Amino acid sequence: MSMKIRIQDSGGGINPDYSLSSNPSQPPLVRGGAGSALPLSRGSWRGLGSNGLSRLKGRGFGRGFSLIELIIVIAIVSVLMSVFLDRVWYYQEMAEKTAMEETMGAIQSALTMQVGKNYTRDNQQALGKLATENPVKWLQKSPRNYAGEFFDMPPTSLVAGSWLFDLKSHQLIYVLDRSEHFVPGKEGKKWIRFRVNVKQAEVLRNDVGTGEKEWVGTVFESTEQIKWF
Repeated sequence: MSMKIRIQDSGGGINPDYSLSSNPSQPPLVRGGAGSALPLSRGSWRGLGSNGLSRLKGRGFGRGFSLIELIIVIAIVSVLMSVFLDRVWYYQEMAEKTAMEETMGAIQSALTMQVGKNYTRDNQQALGKLATENPVKWLQKSPRNYAGEFFDMPPTSLVAGSWLFDLKSHQLIYVLDRSEHFVPGKEGKKWIRFRVNVKQAEVLRNDVGTGEKEWVGTVFESTEQIKWF
């Protein structure tokens, strides 16, 4: 047995009919304009008061995303992810550059110690040989991304983000991993070459050159200007 209840809202409009069954275990039915019946779940219809029932209109109680709304949401998420990943790659490249500069600073400090040791011993010959030695050997511990020594081996065959020493040119080479903001040098490659530059000057006696060379300075530097960021 069931009965129909017609509920009028505060605006004067008439809501659809609601059929209430005499069986308490059977949920009520919402009858729309086309005569169709939509059952209410037990948890929802028991908590509905007169105000709640008056807000139920039409055939359903809510609607999901339309196709256009879903496309717009996907587009917004895609743009946000693109911006986020771009920032992540930017900071990763900045971190790589910072790590490279820290290794450069450690090598420069080790070079200064080598120069001081040989200068106090007045070993000019040893000072001149610093330009051909592998600077990594002066460090107490080699960098984790140090690949070793090679003779005229193309750096492109190595893992990106690593150091290597070229025995032919006596240069330390860093192969870049992230290089979106790097401008290659004359070689057009995404690596940076470093060398130990031993500066010497001719010895003068009575303002006359003697043909002899003496050490005046040593620096660890790139072979050409670095354009990175």
